[in-house]
Amino acid sequence: MTHRRLLLLAALACPLVACEQEDPEARAPDASAADRGLPEIEARPDGAPPVMIAPPDPCEESQAIDFVARAVPAADGALAYEGQLQDDAGFVGSCGGGGSEAYDQVVRFEAPEGGVWQFLLTPRALLGQAFANYDPVLHARSTCEDPEAEVACNDDIASGRLESRLRLELAAGEQVYLVVDTVGRAVNARYELSARRLPIVEVGDLCDVASARNGCPNGSYCRTEPDIRGPEGICAPDDAPVITALSAFARGDDLGLVVTGTDTGADVEQAYLNLLDAEGGIIVLNAQGADTYILTPSTPVFGRDPFEFRFSSNLLAGFPQTAAVEVRLLDARGNESEPARAEPVTTEVLEADAACDGDRIRNACPDQTACLDPGDGFACVRPTAPRLTRAEGYYDPDALLTGYQVSGVDPDLDVVGVRLEMLDDGGATVASGDLGLDFIAWDGDRFTGLVSVQLNRERGPVDARLIPIDAEGLRGQPLRTGPLLPPLTVDAGATCDPMGAQARCRGGALCFQPDPAALPECGVPEAACPEAWGPTVDLNAWDDGDAWRYAGDLTTRYNVTRGSCGGGSAQTIFTFTAPEAGRYSFVTWSRAGGADTVLYARSHCGYDPARADVELDCNDDVSVENQFSLVTLELGEGESTFVIVDGGNNGEWRGPFTLTARRQP
Repeated sequence: MTHRRLLLLAALACPLVACEQEDPEARAPDASAADRGLPEIEARPDGAPPVMIAPPDPCEESQAIDFVARAVPAADGALAYEGQLQDDAGFVGSCGGGGSEAYDQVVRFEAPEGGVWQFLLTPRALLGQAFANYDPVLHARSTCEDPEAEVACNDDIASGRLESRLRLELAAGEQVYLVVDTVGRAVNARYELSARRLPIVEVGDLCDVASARNGCPNGSYCRTEPDIRGPEGICAPDDAPVITALSAFARGDDLGLVVTGTDTGADVEQAYLNLLDAEGGIIVLNAQGADTYILTPSTPVFGRDPFEFRFSSNLLAGFPQTAAVEVRLLDARGNESEPARAEPVTTEVLEADAACDGDRIRNACPDQTACLDPGDGFACVRPTAPRLTRAEGYYDPDALLTGYQVSGVDPDLDVVGVRLEMLDDGGATVASGDLGLDFIAWDGDRFTGLVSVQLNRERGPVDARLIPIDAEGLRGQPLRTGPLLPPLTVDAGATCDPMGAQARCRGGALCFQPDPAALPECGVPEAACPEAWGPTVDLNAWDDGDAWRYAGDLTTRYNVTRGSCGGGSAQTIFTFTAPEAGRYSFVTWSRAGGADTVLYARSHCGYDPARADVELDCNDDVSVENQFSLVTLELGEGESTFVIVDGGNNGEWRGPFTLTARRQP
């Protein structure tokens, strides 16, 4: 991006063997691409110049890989060829590749039949190599020797996915030259190149996100909802959004934006914002040189065309020199709109009781009032602080847990937390802080909320004082809990907290939240996955000798949950029943470049960590260098569990994976 600046930190890198000081005069120069691996050429006895043997021409028929002749049918119906980079033709694609240490290889493809052909280049690791460091690039030429004859080029198929994918429309018998290339050094790296003839559906039709059964026309892509991201989507135009109007409003440190626009792809997700000074220069925001804010709308606009992107925050704090703003919109495909500029106007201050903008952008309410919806639409009304009517406190000094159940009244329906002050036997504060409510349930304007906290050391409290806080920052009157009690042990149906700071369930009951709008309670939740999540996979059915092994693909799955250590991309959910008692390991692996899995296990499927304490283990990365995942479980004979494979990289990665389970010796 033109105006964003990235702070680069320079560091000295040591060789893998050791870091030693050397005499710079005695140090041999690095080999170049021209002399790599070539022997010295001795002078001829007659004094004539030595005969230089030219390297093989990678475009010659005898040198280029004949794909159709060497490829074999894959399990998914594609043709696949596995090769190894050994040549350096010096080819460079328009999207990357090439360089003095980037090997490449030419593969000739002659279309067996006419149609749209899709080519997928996947890195393969040699024994002992970390293929995550190997980033392939695939470019295609109609004429091998001519760099101007490039017809397509691709580096990464998606964020966090190092595979490369091209799609070409070819007539039967038409030839194209595919150049398998790399970003940076990749000596002797192996790769798989696959080709399949792909049916193309129309814009607006259902499509296969994995591009295995069908594909979208050129200039479009298979769009899915960002929160669900299932295996099917809708073919949508891959066009950049267009800003039709930009309005900016300022009041003190607050900046509000209203961006209206159109987007045929209906996939706007973010905006880039630059603050400008009176001369039109971009204002630097911090000492690291950052000058661009990344904004998300107050209400999502994904799926809308036309749309109104609205945003409000105190971004002007510290930048009184701001004279104008510049905004660009960004869609799910990374397409940017043309920039739009506007000078902020002072936000209009309304009269009390006047109708107001619920997002508090176009106008503001006078002091002592706030834009609230009392039931008949947003209006400038005097906010009311919440009031507590009951507070109960609990403390477990052994587990260092403390929890509180509060009830009260809030006509504005916007209580969000409490100020907690823990008191010793003399009434002095021994610990305090503002806490958000973990759970809250409403009955009209009456609420009941729960909050539980893990302390870092023994504080010796005997009492507590609680002050309710609402979204406007108003604080109600304090209320003492009285003597702090030990956590209760309660029966099925009673209110509890998953942390166990207030109430713990009797017997084998679990504390879970059956309804997101209700408080958690003790009971026996349904262990099976919700029907809407789709079928699970029986891992026991995939017996592979001394292990159970299943190969799947997250691009064909929905996003329905996440683990405590990450995920939220898309999930394949497995059931597993231990055939005998023991310790079992579950590990993910993927041949996809840049793969990043998350793996977690649950005793009950349909409850994430926010709604029940049913997670048995969760792992994102095995180590800093290894982005696969490993969980281990102690299981009794016949005991069942749910094992869930998810995508990492902040919930962005989706791709092929293998899950392997073993009983440990």
